[in-house]
Amino acid sequence: MAIQMRRGNAANLDKTKLVAGEIAVCLDEEKVCISQGSGNTIDLATKTDLDNVIANVGAVRVDDGALIFSPAT
Repeated sequence: MAIQMRRGNAANLDKTKLVAGEIAVCLDEEKVCISQGSGNTIDLATKTDLDNVIANVGAVRVDDGALIFSPAT
């Protein structure tokens, strides 16, 4: 099976037409998502997104297997 990918502006993206596993790149919003089929997608985080999250986290702890983030003060 060939790799499938779509690109264009977010307003023109019809998520219901994406095949499960297909990648979509929204050029105007600088976002990438992967289709799970049936119009459901998962947005991928960028390094900048993660840097912003890390910068705003004061502490991280594990509680019963879950990561708990405390805001920076």
